[in-house]
Amino acid sequence: MINCALIGYGYWGPNIARSIARLKNVNLSVICDLNQAKLEEAEIVFSRSKITDDVSVILEDPEIDAVIIATPANTHFDLASKALNAGKHILIEKPITTSTNQALELKKLNEKSKKIIMAGHTFEYNPAVLKMKEIIKDDNFGKVYYIYSTRVNLGQIRGDVNALWNLAPHDISMSNYLLESSPLEVMATGACFLQKSIEDVVFAILKYPNNVMVEIHVSWLDPAKERKMTVVGAKKMLVYDDLDNEMPIKIYDKRVDTGQVAKGLSTEYKIKLHSGDIYVPQIEGKEPLLEELKHFFICIEENKNPLTDLENGLNVVKVLEACQKSLEENSKWIKI
Repeated sequence: MINCALIGYGYWGPNIARSIARLKNVNLSVICDLNQAKLEEAEIVFSRSKITDDVSVILEDPEIDAVIIATPANTHFDLASKALNAGKHILIEKPITTSTNQALELKKLNEKSKKIIMAGHTFEYNPAVLKMKEIIKDDNFGKVYYIYSTRVNLGQIRGDVNALWNLAPHDISMSNYLLESSPLEVMATGACFLQKSIEDVVFAILKYPNNVMVEIHVSWLDPAKERKMTVVGAKKMLVYDDLDNEMPIKIYDKRVDTGQVAKGLSTEYKIKLHSGDIYVPQIEGKEPLLEELKHFFICIEENKNPLTDLENGLNVVKVLEACQKSLEENSKWIKI
């Protein structure tokens, strides 16, 4: 039995707690939060767990093996550092830190503690995203030309980070996973409408190796909730809609065929459009968060490196930091 503690019972914390309760080999020993109303709510739902507003209760308990950190992003580094120094395995919700230097410091700390550190990039455990990768890696899909994603809604409006740091980690981690690489340079532009110096809407462009471009649109100010990613390939095209429970992935047999045509002393290009059927693959009905947590605890039991390890989290933070720099420098291209 693995004894686990949850720090943060706000927006995402209750979902984590409910998922842990479904795991046979894990005991949710402690739930910690500074909000008393949230603690009262947790006490009702998880009566067997110790409820506290004092993090030291977790850090000083030798019986607690693992800590899940689901607090505001600006607290992640401090809590993760303390948990590592206390000899705990940790899962940190995205983004794992608010700077590359902080992530590197965690890496340095863990050289001594040698604990499991996992980034909470839930979409990399989503069956639909796993299927996406399988599809685009197939020769029938062709070379990936570009990807664009939209993650918008009216709310949840944060005061600690902007829409980039709040929403884009999902799309960056998915893009890195699908393309099996990190971007070489980025550019971002955005605007602050509701709060000073906190962008509510951000558009970012990421340039990956092999001339692949990724465009990300995130916003708290949009009339409709949308969670979509489109992948355009040389032979096929794909749309992933995270809000479509019945048909989350649609594969389009659409492409552009080009060929050279000799004309006198010059060469012209002949362009032919092809539009065929739409194919909807079957997706396994597994819950991404539950799969992520299962993986975390298996890695602890077997002492193996997580799929979304510290390096994975660091790569996402590097992109976020570069995009933030671009925002602050009038949409300048920033190399990573």
